[in-house]
Amino acid sequence: MTVRLHEQTTVLLEESKKRSEEISQQEEELRQNLEELKATQEEMARIRKDEVEKERERRDSEKAMMEKLEEQSAAVVKGKITARRFAEQRTGKYLF
Repeated sequence: MTVRLHEQTTVLLEESKKRSEEISQQEEELRQNLEELKATQEEMARIRKDEVEKERERRDSEKAMMEKLEEQSAAVVKGKITARRFAEQRTGKYLF
């Protein structure tokens, strides 16, 4: 009975060691996966930040272009009015 008990103990010890090694490997895989996940999240945050910045720059550029266009439109309208008034004064006729 002692030999049999010793054999069972040896088998259980080997199974325990094997299971412990498996758990250690799983823990290492989990650590690696966690590191990869963190790196991916950091990269996604960086990309998102860049995209937000690009969108802000695009809006600012669009706003500046609209303001410039409005200034140019106002200048054209003012120029046409001035040219019209000049022509009216010169000819003495009111133009429509």
